[in-house]
Amino acid sequence: MIQILLPTLLLALLLGGCATTPVSMSKAKQAPADRVLAFHISGGDKTATVTVIRDEGFIGGGCFYAVHIDNVLAARLDVAEFARFYVQP
Repeated sequence: MIQILLPTLLLALLLGGCATTPVSMSKAKQAPADRVLAFHISGGDKTATVTVIRDEGFIGGGCFYAVHIDNVLAARLDVAEFARFYVQP
């Protein structure tokens, strides 16, 4: 019995440690301008606004996440950062 319970418990602990946590808009910080590369200037009334917020947590915490729009690198986000993009609908 212990031969089954111990590995199962260990697996559950390892997988639980890799979980991410959603970040609310009020707690997220704006990504620095040098990492928001495209689609960051409003085109007026004829654009739609898209906001991307990166979760916080262990998975990928040491790297930036790349955000691509129409095959263009639009931003690189760190943990708990957000960026707004203005795109044609």
